[in-house]
Amino acid sequence: MFSEVLSETVPIQKRSFRRQWLFAIVAVVCLIFFLLNFQIALVHGSSMSPSFHSGQVILVARSYWLDHPIKPGDVVLVKHDGEVLIKRVYRLGGESVNPRRIFGAKLQRLPAMGIFYNLIYHNGRITAYMVPKGYAVVLGDNTSVSDDSRQFGPVPISSIIGRVLWAPQAPSKIGHNND
Repeated sequence: MFSEVLSETVPIQKRSFRRQWLFAIVAVVCLIFFLLNFQIALVHGSSMSPSFHSGQVILVARSYWLDHPIKPGDVVLVKHDGEVLIKRVYRLGGESVNPRRIFGAKLQRLPAMGIFYNLIYHNGRITAYMVPKGYAVVLGDNTSVSDDSRQFGPVPISSIIGRVLWAPQAPSKIGHNND
């Protein structure tokens, strides 16, 4: 009788053991996929305020090209001069930039920006910049404090680390009731 009970429990234990191993393997594969394709980052500074706040955690897709290519309006992490910046894509290669839109009253910088862009003239005046192919113009949402393409020109698409997928609500707004 004891041997009959023992023989019935051994297959159940083997199946349970296999399930545990299968679960562990699937968990490890998912973890590796997450680590290779996503990054958790922390926002520093106020250049993207009010959309993103200093100290806010964000989830970034490093393999953004799997979903869709970068497009204007996407918030991205960009590597520039050894720093990682969070910026919004304004224009891509082949698109024109209205200099008055991004420079405002600082039009004295327009001729200097010709080293970054292909200038478009009309009646002897610069009317637009054409962003070179393979580049993106990135701007901070808080333009009064942001160092962005207005200072350093367009960035190579290859310097874009990833696209911001998700950011939890800013801590200052959690729990507040707007009744």
